[in-house]
Amino acid sequence: MTQGKIGQVLTPKEAHNYPLTEMDRMIIQESRKIPLVGSAKEIATILQEEQAYYGFDLITGLQ
Repeated sequence: MTQGKIGQVLTPKEAHNYPLTEMDRMIIQESRKIPLVGSAKEIATILQEEQAYYGFDLITGLQ
């Protein structure tokens, strides 16, 4: 995962069972701290661009 390249798209079950290294876990934990900042329209645009790039279909968030 930490090789910096996009691999195959995993199903949610496959992603859940994917063997993460300690470095992977640290990167994921740190990336959770990155806020999305901007107006609602700007955030929507960012999320749409990332959805097109990464291919996700679900976003969860907390305020």
